[in-house]
Amino acid sequence: MKYYVWGFVTFVLLIAGAISCNNSKSALTPNNQLGDLDAVSRSLNGKKLSGRVLGTTRESDHAQVVLIRVDSSRSSYATYAVICQREQGNAANALSIDIEKAEVIMTPTVLYINSLADGSKYILKVKSDQADEIVARLPDNYKKNVSISEGYGVSYRTGEIPFDLAKYQKLLDQQRNTNARVMGPCKGGGPGSSSCNLGTGSNSCSVTCQAGYYACCNPSLSTIPDCNCVRN
Repeated sequence: MKYYVWGFVTFVLLIAGAISCNNSKSALTPNNQLGDLDAVSRSLNGKKLSGRVLGTTRESDHAQVVLIRVDSSRSSYATYAVICQREQGNAANALSIDIEKAEVIMTPTVLYINSLADGSKYILKVKSDQADEIVARLPDNYKKNVSISEGYGVSYRTGEIPFDLAKYQKLLDQQRNTNARVMGPCKGGGPGSSSCNLGTGSNSCSVTCQAGYYACCNPSLSTIPDCNCVRN
């Protein structure tokens, strides 16, 4: 009789352990995680990332600045800085985010961000047919409750970018003021170009612009090249 009792107790403990394991696994799986992120990113010829994301709208020119630090990085530097240039005075869809865990898709004309904490979604995009097409191709659940901001250019930068919005904006202003005084014609891009890139590896930048603007990429006195859109 005792063998039957032991067998029953063992069975109950195994079932309880399995339920506990499943519950623990569910607790570790974010409820707001999007499905098929790899496949969607590949279909858009984009780059998929996951990590912490900071974002703000600059008071000086209403450009939107996003800093991304990927999960594998424990550095005090951002992996990418993304700038959505907007017309002076365009204060619509002001950005103020600090997302501890996010899914990100980067394409030359569209930056897509999904918060795993609350499911909030953000799109920063160039005002162009190409960017509109990319957004249209996103699955429906990717576009639910999404905040969309568009500007005349989206640029990506890598380098020694502090993972701190206030510090990076100060460096950005210093870089632009210095470059405006000492740099000549565009090293990359120039009138007639809708995009350009400069630099390689960990010190590089790229930009894509809407019609009516041209892309301009220049080396910088800092370690990070400067890529921007300039009105024709």
